[in-house]
Amino acid sequence: MTGNDDWGLRSMQDDPDSDSWGGQNIFDVHSKSDGVALDGTKYSDW
Repeated sequence: MTGNDDWGLRSMQDDPDSDSWGGQNIFDVHSKSDGVALDGTKYSDW
């Protein structure tokens, strides 16, 4: 999407608002990009 490795990971053990991965099972992958989609939403909100 952005051409960079701007991906964040979260596990069940991490805080819901955490932006770092604790190393356990991954349940969420999200973009850390500040880019904006054509509809005006930020990639990081997807």
